Amino acid sequence: MDVNDRYLFHWLKAESLDEFHAAGTLFPGWTHWVLEANRFVKGICTTDEPMLWVPDEGKKREPCLVIDRTRIAHPIHAISSSESFHLTKEIRRLKRERKDFQTAIDNRWKRREFSRWTPDEYFVEGPITWDAVVLIGFEDDERPSTAKAIEIARQIADERGIGMLDMTGWTVSSPGIRDTAEIIEDTIRETVQSPRP
Repeated sequence: MDVNDRYLFHWLKAESLDEFHAAGTLFPGWTHWVLEANRFVKGICTTDEPMLWVPDEGKKREPCLVIDRTRIAHPIHAISSSESFHLTKEIRRLKRERKDFQTAIDNRWKRREFSRWTPDEYFVEGPITWDAVVLIGFEDDERPSTAKAIEIARQIADERGIGMLDMTGWTVSSPGIRDTAEIIEDTIRETVQSPRP
């Protein structure tokens, strides 16, 4: 696997990070109809572009799990979040009405022939454990609520023996995927070479 394809990102509230720390497992929270799998899949939403799903400007900052996808044993589905959301909604409606939903699936495949389809989500089928998490990322907007979230993340990172990744000032595609991978790997190396007491 190319290093550019290695890392996935999942933003979550500090409280959810704390729950993940206590439980040791992050459980799936979404169900999507995945076209390529031809079935409903319960999973966790991640992306390979970290700033794509960062909380909107002015919203409370959240920690970000940096996940090494090579440490996940179950399937990871490349999907378009919008396409999957709307198709899932349509299939559920048709099932409630006891109507055939195969036509909706066939129509979605046909639409793909006439549109440019690119995944913006990597839907992890099944749970994620701490074994797959290599860093905890954060953005610092210098607000008191953010300082508290960063402190929770730092404490958990210390207890888990993983590093923190400062993503302050990052934007979509800046840094690019290759640079992001290099920054992640440098941060992992620095954490291993200079463990915190």
